[in-house]
Amino acid sequence: MTPLLLSLLFACAGTLLTAVAALPLAAWASGQPTGRRAAIESLLTLPLVVPPTAVGYLLLRLLGHDGPFGGLHLLFTPAAAVLAAALAGFPLLFRAALAAFEQTPPAVVSAAAAAGLPPSQVWLRVRLPLAASGLTAGAALALARGIGEFGITMMIAGAIPGRTETASVAIYAANAAGRTADADQLVSAVLLLSGLLLLTVSLLRRDR
Repeated sequence: MTPLLLSLLFACAGTLLTAVAALPLAAWASGQPTGRRAAIESLLTLPLVVPPTAVGYLLLRLLGHDGPFGGLHLLFTPAAAVLAAALAGFPLLFRAALAAFEQTPPAVVSAAAAAGLPPSQVWLRVRLPLAASGLTAGAALALARGIGEFGITMMIAGAIPGRTETASVAIYAANAAGRTADADQLVSAVLLLSGLLLLTVSLLRRDR
């Protein structure tokens, strides 16, 4: 597969993985007291400010042969690239979901519960639809971040052509090898794709 296609596949899979964790955590955090919510938000958005190589190093320690999860054999596999994209995009989706859930009127949720809807139905039929535009915007940001991920990917997935070499990794390799035409082409494609995703986010925020 081409690096750009691999980036798209890894970013899409990573965003789905992120959503499974980020949405329930954001919904839970939105109902916590202010101080606790701030602590949770700070902890779960650390990857936004910690250098990606530091995150990758920690994952190497966890997933390496001597680490507690070494038996999973994830390092330098496509699954590792998906994990890198998921971790890179998680803080963006979590923060967007947290903001969206916090803007949901509590009275609407309370009324749905008072009407007899079980918690699962309140979640599916009330909370998610009301937060849909914010969640979609967050997912688009997470996807864009996953497509451009470099540091974590290099540390835990490497640059195996056709297997783990994403667009950002291929740009680095092409520049290092003096293949400027290849680097120019990949950069143009990534810029176009990322720009379209950011435009989607802006349009969704205008509709809120």
